Amino acid sequence: MFPQFSLDEVFANVWTSGCLTRSHRQALMSALLHNGLTLEERNLIDRLVYAVRRGWLRLSE
Repeated sequence: MFPQFSLDEVFANVWTSGCLTRSHRQALMSALLHNGLTLEERNLIDRLVYAVRRGWLRLSE
């Protein structure tokens, strides 16, 4: 069963808040494990990971 969220919504929420919470990370991991992602959805996740690595987003509990 696919998680009850939209990756677009998660991305917008994370980007506007500047913070990637534990629940966001769990939602992203669940989406990655589902293996039914489109190229666009994979790119959204890659952009978030890149932003964390660059220090543009922070991780929180």
